[in-house]
Amino acid sequence: LRPQFEGSDRDVWLLGNLMCNGLELDALLIKNDTITVIELKSYSGHISAGENGPWFANGHIEVKGGSNENPFRQVRKYRIGLIKRLGQLFKCSEKNRKPGLNFGHISGLVYFQQEIQLKSTLPSTVSLWFSIACPSTIASVVTARSSKQLNLGKTQVDDVLKLLGASKPNTHGTKPATPPPV
Repeated sequence: LRPQFEGSDRDVWLLGNLMCNGLELDALLIKNDTITVIELKSYSGHISAGENGPWFANGHIEVKGGSNENPFRQVRKYRIGLIKRLGQLFKCSEKNRKPGLNFGHISGLVYFQQEIQLKSTLPSTVSLWFSIACPSTIASVVTARSSKQLNLGKTQVDDVLKLLGASKPNTHGTKPATPPPV
């Protein structure tokens, strides 16, 4: 993702291996208009994916979703945990109350670290918040993900990062010498 955002004037944060609400997230991508929970998988080939039941790679290798039925359910659980945690933080913080800030618009993504051919029976309604990507599609999937209901200002981004234990971004109106992790 670095080449996708490196020359951009947007702040983009990619956090890895973090805990939120007792759940261990592989990664979290934060832009001013997007927060995306990312679950990493190391399978390749033909992937069959659905809302219910197991997912399979190449017809016979089960793609695990942690302790959940499948990766969709895993990401859904992590997304709901993050929505609840951020909702608690922002509800209690006067400075973070902002009209139209709707954490229900947090998205989820299963990222296969190798190329895949996807056969999905996921209902189209989940595409509002859920995606599946691999190296050849990740940049376009992440770039396309946006919500007008997640218009995070600098104060809100700083507080989300602080809540998640990330380094505080540069707040002096200039870009840091080294770009934020992407």
